[in-house]
Amino acid sequence: MCRCSSFLLSTMKRVLLFALLYVSCVHGILPPYCRFPKAPGTCNMRMWRFGYDTREKRCVPFVYFGCEGNANNFATMLQCQTACEIYKN
Repeated sequence: MCRCSSFLLSTMKRVLLFALLYVSCVHGILPPYCRFPKAPGTCNMRMWRFGYDTREKRCVPFVYFGCEGNANNFATMLQCQTACEIYKN
């Protein structure tokens, strides 16, 4: 994949995320990806990631194994809080 395609895909993902956050914020609805269960994924890597826990109503750390998983997977606590915790009641 050329750099242009990679950059375009990355930009499109950011625009889509922003649109989802905006619509969710306006309507006060927790975005769907924040409701996904934390998924450790597969592969052999081990890295700390952060996911929104709907029972605890906060972002929590979990071990991610590097492949698959889902969108409830953030590199930093701040990213998770920005994406999901602003909708807490």
